[in-house]
Amino acid sequence: MDISFVAEQGTLTINIPITFTGDVLTEGKFSGTISVAALGLNLISDIIVTEEGVYVTDPTTGLWELTSDTGSPVDPTEVVSAEFVDFTALALIGREELNGVPVYHLVGRLAVDQLAEQPISARIDYWVGVDDGLPRRIRVDGDLTLGGESKFLQMAEGAIANITMEMDLSDFGKPLVIEAPIISTD
Repeated sequence: MDISFVAEQGTLTINIPITFTGDVLTEGKFSGTISVAALGLNLISDIIVTEEGVYVTDPTTGLWELTSDTGSPVDPTEVVSAEFVDFTALALIGREELNGVPVYHLVGRLAVDQLAEQPISARIDYWVGVDDGLPRRIRVDGDLTLGGESKFLQMAEGAIANITMEMDLSDFGKPLVIEAPIISTD
C-alpha cells in the first residue's frame, strides 16, 4: 500500500509518502512494515495490529512497543472490507488486465466516514477479478480534515490534506495468522 499524503496550510505544503508492505486480514488485523518519509527523515517500523492493540517497533532500538496509533491516516482493513453497497455513484469504467488477471475497473465515491477517524470525501477506483470477484487493486483519492486521536493527524489540526492511497491485493486464501509480539520490559 502506498499513500501520498499532501497537507497544505497557508503557504506551507508538506508531502509525506507512506509505504506499507505486509498482510491484511479483514477482521481488523494487519502486520507488516511501514515507512514514513518526512522533512528529510525516513522512519521504518514493523507494525502489528490485533484485537489486543497496536504494536510498533521503535525505529531506533527495534524493540516492540504497545501504542494506540497506527501511524497511518487510513486503516487498510477498512478499505479492504468496503463493500459495493458502501459506494455511491458506482460506474463501470471497463474490463482490463491487472498483473495477468482479467478485472473489471469500477469507480465511485465512498461514504465519508468509512475510511478514517476524520471525515473524508473520496473517489475510489476498484479493480475486481472477472472470474472470482476478488478485489485486486483499490485506489482512494480524497481530501481529509486533519485532527482526531491519531498523533499523526494532530500535527495540523483542522488543515485539509489530499490523500492518495493505492493497495494491490494478492495471495488470497493463503493461511495467515497475525499475533501480538512479545514486548520487552527491559
